[in-house]
Amino acid sequence: MNRMVVMIAAVCLVGCGRPEVELASVTGTVTLDGKPLSNAFVQFVPSRGGRAAGGATDETGRYELDYSAEDKGALVGTAKVLISTGDPEAGRKETVPPRYNRKTDLTAEVGQGANVLNFDLRSQ
Repeated sequence: MNRMVVMIAAVCLVGCGRPEVELASVTGTVTLDGKPLSNAFVQFVPSRGGRAAGGATDETGRYELDYSAEDKGALVGTAKVLISTGDPEAGRKETVPPRYNRKTDLTAEVGQGANVLNFDLRSQ
């Protein structure tokens, strides 16, 4: 009986942990027309599928992506990038053109290790 309890516990420890995914750190700055874009949300959506990573910009336009509450970074590989300042619940209007969020054509390649990915957006 004790052997069975130990086996069940071992299976749970191995099979019930967090999924193994390849993450890499992603930081950078976002500017709009050459000026830091503060209070924006930056989201990387993996092209191959999987959980998106996101992070907010500070007053200098700097961001760092979080994969989850416990894990920093984003999935390694190509990602679609969405950048938005709009938040209807907070009463904030969108100041970033749709081509960078709803209709984004931005992509980024997340490589292994540390990635510094900057985005210089244009309003026109």
